[in-house]
Amino acid sequence: MDDLRKRAIQGIECWIEWADNSNDFDLNKCADCTYKKEFRCLPLVMKDALELIKREEPRVMTLDEVHEMAWDYCYLEEEVIKDKVLQIYSGKYRIKCITWPSIASCVLTFGDEAYGKRWRCWTSRPTDEQRAATPWSEPPKEE
Repeated sequence: MDDLRKRAIQGIECWIEWADNSNDFDLNKCADCTYKKEFRCLPLVMKDALELIKREEPRVMTLDEVHEMAWDYCYLEEEVIKDKVLQIYSGKYRIKCITWPSIASCVLTFGDEAYGKRWRCWTSRPTDEQRAATPWSEPPKEE
């Protein structure tokens, strides 16, 4: 578990305990807290928790992230090729949950140079609105 996650969990648990036992809460616990701000830490706890929630939002993976996957799963969005019936039902692109072997097959079928143009992988299942709002063009740049 990364440090931010561990710290946010500790802060949230501390605030829950305080809310449940505010009359009997031991303020000495604040000295052991990673935030060490006593009751002024709530905005920091909330900020960290929000950052963790935002990390879970679906986003298009970089090609390097796709190549680094090791037997994990992701959501593949790919162009529907030469199947007009399927295009009627799913549109020009379809999305499905796949594992690494299927990604390797996609790399062989479309190639790295088509990533972001004809196929792309998402970290988690995007909504139709998120898919539509994320343009197809060049692959996302590494940060």
